Amino acid sequence: MATEFWRWWKVTADGVLASPIGAFRWETADYRAACPHDSKPKNCWCGVYAFTSADDCRRHISATKMFAPTLLDSSRFAGVILGRVVLSDDAFLAKAGPPQSASVEWIASACRITHLYADGDLSDQLAVRYGVPVQPRASTGSSVA
Repeated sequence: MATEFWRWWKVTADGVLASPIGAFRWETADYRAACPHDSKPKNCWCGVYAFTSADDCRRHISATKMFAPTLLDSSRFAGVILGRVVLSDDAFLAKAGPPQSASVEWIASACRITHLYADGDLSDQLAVRYGVPVQPRASTGSSVA
């Protein structure tokens, strides 16, 4: 069985999804074990986290939008988008604890993009390139370029 979750990506000027950007994660024992940065969740960008609903997506945007501009090289990247992906079961890390605090390791080969959320001119390029619906970002997310 597969699980959906949300993730940020950097996007190049021609609409190519570049490296994923890590984000906020819950502070749990498995989080501390998995995070190589030994930092609090709000300061960690190693990219291990899980969100499983649109509501979680909106909270995630609100929690991380202040950090996103510092991660972009404006000469290389056109912006940041948020995408929903499907992750297969074999990509999960072993976990103990409730599902809402479990972290997920994103493995590219096990990931299939199902929805993308973007701002401005990137929408059409992304829709053509990846063949998935592209919609404006949630109202709590600000434009980042």
